[in-house]
Amino acid sequence: SAIYAEQAGSGYAGYFSGDVRVSKKITANAFSYDRPCTGGSVNAVWDENGHCYSKFGANNSYLNWPDSVAFCSAWGGHLVTITSQDEQDFVYNNVFNVGTKANTWIGGHDLGIEGDWNWINRETWSYTNWDAGEPNDKGGEDCAHFLNGREGKWNDAYCGSGLMFICESE
Repeated sequence: SAIYAEQAGSGYAGYFSGDVRVSKKITANAFSYDRPCTGGSVNAVWDENGHCYSKFGANNSYLNWPDSVAFCSAWGGHLVTITSQDEQDFVYNNVFNVGTKANTWIGGHDLGIEGDWNWINRETWSYTNWDAGEPNDKGGEDCAHFLNGREGKWNDAYCGSGLMFICESE
C-alpha cells in the first residue's frame, strides 16, 4: 500500500510504494494527488465499464514509466490498459485528445521478455494499436505510449523518458 508524505515547508511531496518512490515539487497546476476520478488535467468516466481515466503531466510535469506506474498506484489505480477498440476510442477521444497533447504513457510493457507484451495489471494482452513498424525496440524500448499526432497509434519507447501519462481506476 502506498503512503503519502510531505516534507514540511519544502514544497515537496510524494508517494512511497514498495521500493519505488515518486516525488514532485508541488506548484500551481501541478499534480494534485486527489482521489479518483479527479486530479488529472482531464478526467472521464466510461459508462461501458464505470472506470475512471485521468491524464497527468500537463505543464511539463512529466514522469518516466516506472514513476508513472507508482503514481497511478498511489492515486488508486494503474496506468491505463486498453483491451478493445471501444476502450481505445473512448480513451483517445475523451482523455488523450483533450487539452494538452503529447506522447503519453499507457500500461503496456515487454520488460520481462523482449517482444512479449503485457499490461501492468496483468489483463490479457489481446488488443493492440501499434503505429506502422512498431513495436521496434529501437535502443531498448520496452514501454508503450500514445504517439502524439498519430491518431491514437502506439509506440514503444525507452521507459526512462519523461512523458504525460493516463491512470485508470476501476
